[in-house]
Amino acid sequence: MKLIFLHGPPAAGKLTVAKRLADRTSLRLFHNHYTHNLAESIFDFGTEEFFRLCDELRLLTFEAAAKAKLAGLIFTFAYTNDKDDEFITRTKTLLAPYHSEICFVYLCPSVDVLEQRIVSENRRKYGKAGTVQGLHRLLKMYDYTKAAKLGGLSIDNSNMEPERVAQAIISHFQLP
Repeated sequence: MKLIFLHGPPAAGKLTVAKRLADRTSLRLFHNHYTHNLAESIFDFGTEEFFRLCDELRLLTFEAAAKAKLAGLIFTFAYTNDKDDEFITRTKTLLAPYHSEICFVYLCPSVDVLEQRIVSENRRKYGKAGTVQGLHRLLKMYDYTKAAKLGGLSIDNSNMEPERVAQAIISHFQLP
């Protein structure tokens, strides 16, 4: 199984690119807000219990997909801090026996582009951050550029259509 770990700051275009990628491959889309929404129905957002449940749900999903021998998953993720390093390590350990490949893709558009995208109506329907002020608060709180250390493919998609970004990912990782 290939796990496409599509990450970047808020409004980087992760879900939009993930949808295009899913449409053009045999990989399934696993948007990180699926786990957020479930965990938030039980625990307050941001609590230790909230994040623990999100992580466990994600790991269970990854393992179920690997066991079922799916071609792969496209997982959207906003890498924010060192706790995410632990989650990634746990993911690698969990998937190793299944000979799965984790393919990191970092979307890194300019701040100007993030500011334009953050206010889109599409983001509101998913309950995502939706103000320029909120974006700058998150950019100040978290160093999203640290995610580049994960390796893989980095794409400045400031001036790229989602279709072109998806095609670059397909080509780079030789996706089915």
